Amino acid sequence: MVTDNKDATRSITGNGSVNTATVGIYTLTYTAADAAGNLAVPVTRTVNVVLDPAADEDGDGLTNATEISGGTNPYQKDSDGDGVNDPVEIADGTNPNNSSSFNNLNKGLVAYYPFSGDYLDRSGFANHLTPQGVEMVVGQNGSSSSAVRIQSGQYLLNNNMSFQLSENQDITILVWVRMDNYEHPYPAFVALSNEGATLNTLNFDMLRMGMTANRDIGNKFWIDHHFGRTFGNSVSSGFTLELGEWNQLGLTVSASGTIKLYVNGNLRVQEQKSFGALNTQPTQLILGHSFPDFYFNGALDDLRIYTRVLSGSEISQLYQQQAPPDTEAPIITLTGGDPLEIYKGSAFNDPGATVTDNVDATRTITGSGAVDPTIVGIYTLTYTAQDAAGNLAVPVTRMVNVVLDPAGDEDGDGLANGQESTLGTNPYLQDTDGDGVGDPVEVADGTNPNDAGSYNSLRKTGQVPTITKTFGSGTNQFSIDFVTIGNPGNPADTTGNPNPAGSVG
Repeated sequence: MVTDNKDATRSITGNGSVNTATVGIYTLTYTAADAAGNLAVPVTRTVNVVLDPAADEDGDGLTNATEISGGTNPYQKDSDGDGVNDPVEIADGTNPNNSSSFNNLNKGLVAYYPFSGDYLDRSGFANHLTPQGVEMVVGQNGSSSSAVRIQSGQYLLNNNMSFQLSENQDITILVWVRMDNYEHPYPAFVALSNEGATLNTLNFDMLRMGMTANRDIGNKFWIDHHFGRTFGNSVSSGFTLELGEWNQLGLTVSASGTIKLYVNGNLRVQEQKSFGALNTQPTQLILGHSFPDFYFNGALDDLRIYTRVLSGSEISQLYQQQAPPDTEAPIITLTGGDPLEIYKGSAFNDPGATVTDNVDATRTITGSGAVDPTIVGIYTLTYTAQDAAGNLAVPVTRMVNVVLDPAGDEDGDGLANGQESTLGTNPYLQDTDGDGVGDPVEVADGTNPNDAGSYNSLRKTGQVPTITKTFGSGTNQFSIDFVTIGNPGNPADTTGNPNPAGSVG
């Protein structure tokens, strides 16, 4: 508005412009002159074009106001350039303004669907899904509305993902899957391709990664995968998807053609494949459907897509973070027999045991107890194990019996240990019944070596054979034991004669 002391009306001239599409500070200048040619003092106005606090300039899921208050760049999804977008870092509790502060498990994440009551992409790339007839259900962790239930003919679609697939690009896909029904022999739960927008057509010049179950091989998790016109790249995990069970399935494809399949954090198979050239097409993600009518009937939860190959350790960590509590104990199985028997004096080598667990691929067994092979006895070895969740296995024991060698002669009396066992005599005593006559002598005499009242008095200690003479040869050979039995007529013989009357000499 302009006023003048004489002229009732005057025109104002303004110059300058404001571009509301570009944030900045703009200046508008207003001038005027009256009929007498007097110029008014120019007046300026400053116009600040700022970001709408409620809008999301970079499309990362954080409002401009949130970015400004948090110090992140509202024009960049990844303010610090560390490979993890700002909203993901905020959710992780890392610093989105520090390139050294990030969760490596989210590096290279280009699509993330936790299905927390919606179908939004939480990676910061806004690759949101359009649902077609699906519904929210209880997820694999037991939370309500945290998984998507898909029935035959239903699907979720993003027809133009924020990244381009190529034959020389690394990819990782992780998803929790629950099969509810095998209506189709090849139900596809995740299909990532560049075949374009048409669901029921096949572009032969495309890249494709389809995660499916294959009824032809026992409903096992596999991938149907080709690049361009290169086919035959299907890989089976060998893992059967049982109805009603949640499993985390993983796929990594390297630019060099290495394909790996994971189940519940564990590597199942690795194969090398060749890739062909392809045309550049928009990257399409379809959940629950694949060409031409490979319908999926089940539920999906926590889908992650990376443009890098995650390591086995990273995939295992992600599984452990999301897996339901492990309450199942490991199982110990003995290797070798029980009980075991070894001979006294021989070496003992524990054959050990093995342990299996429903979650952990490898577990350590702890053994307690010892075996002394120099002492006859019964020894007990106990094996225990614990899984990563702290579940204790039922202890398993092995009995080890250290026994005498049947062919040995423990007491050196000439009877083998096996003979003594059969006779019932003590293999540790030469004279089991203590009657003064050794066991082998009683056996030879036909008396009872286990009865102190049964013995040949001529064999009594002090009257044992002193000299054995052998006569003849061949079938005519015989032996005579010469013993001193004293003089029956003169028991108190003091003649000193080595062959007194009545002796055999």
